[in-house]
Amino acid sequence: MNLFAPAYLDFLPDWLRLALGIADILIRLAALCWLPYNRKPVVALGWLMAIFFIPFVGFIAFLVFGSSRLPAYRRARQHAMNDLIREVSENKPFLTRTDDLSDPAKAASQLNYTLGSLPLVGGNQFTLHTDNHEAMVAMAEEVDRATKYVHFEFYITAYDEASAVLWDALFAAHERGVQVRVLIDHIGSRKYPSYKKLVKMLNDSGMQWRLMLPLKPWKLKWQRPDLRNHRKVLVVDGRVAFSGSQNAIHRSYDLPENVKKGLEWKDLTFSCTGPIVEELNAVFVSDWYSETNQLILAEINTAIPYYEDGMRAQVVPSGPGFETENNLRLINYLIYNAERRITICSPYFVPEETLLQALTNAAYSGIETTVIVCEKGDQFLPNM
Repeated sequence: MNLFAPAYLDFLPDWLRLALGIADILIRLAALCWLPYNRKPVVALGWLMAIFFIPFVGFIAFLVFGSSRLPAYRRARQHAMNDLIREVSENKPFLTRTDDLSDPAKAASQLNYTLGSLPLVGGNQFTLHTDNHEAMVAMAEEVDRATKYVHFEFYITAYDEASAVLWDALFAAHERGVQVRVLIDHIGSRKYPSYKKLVKMLNDSGMQWRLMLPLKPWKLKWQRPDLRNHRKVLVVDGRVAFSGSQNAIHRSYDLPENVKKGLEWKDLTFSCTGPIVEELNAVFVSDWYSETNQLILAEINTAIPYYEDGMRAQVVPSGPGFETENNLRLINYLIYNAERRITICSPYFVPEETLLQALTNAAYSGIETTVIVCEKGDQFLPNM
């Protein structure tokens, strides 16, 4: 009997049982030495328990899902873009007046600039679109006016009855010589029936398009599969931009089970003009650089004007390309500085521990705290 392997492996040859037993010990030792560093204690403990109780399965799961870091070349490209963006704004976190801002508001803008490199800018105008179809039509109308370029970046899209008006405008813009660049998340759209049709149309058109965060290990393109790019951004000529929570697809996401359950997503989209458009464009340019290694400097405006009037705004990019959890830090900061009221509306509310603690602290402090979630959803965790 081999001392290094459990009895239930007695049917294996001695040499194989010995090898598995030694591998088991080495995996556990490596986990003890490596896992506790640069991880939240709860996360590290969870992985240690998985590896100690089911070593080989836990180890394989850790290799697939254990790291939230993107490959080194992606991180390097993001750092390079951050440095470039800071140079464009002359390393100034505020490109608008701040004398009438409270100290917490100024600190929030400084935090955002430190994390995401984009300054607070003035002179902006915003329009809110509450109807999905109306938002899609508004985007298509702006694409029809494009003369230089259109940048399209969406987590989920397909060619269906709802998005056809937008995609037809994009294909028409490409045909008349407008530079159209398209970024689509590699995983986000794959399960939707009309996505394959869109891919064929894109390939046939000759339009420049790329998949974001592709999972192609045979091409050495690999990262944790659940790390996705959820952005929804459309920029036209650096003149107008759209963003929000709406994907470029029908509200039912073209899935029969959603239609049967009556599930339709109600999203908000905003359109904007002013310097904030350049910030949204900078986010696209960064992501395009990450996916293609092409730096489209000609479409970055290096002269962001200073405005004292108009709505002030700031883009806070986040996601796996940033290692500092930008959105979480900002949201926690805002919650801890709230004085009267907090309202959160999310279809997928699975709060991280620090966010949950911030919210409960606010409620315990007498601040009016409201969380609005879906009565019915399509994901397991939010429905628990």
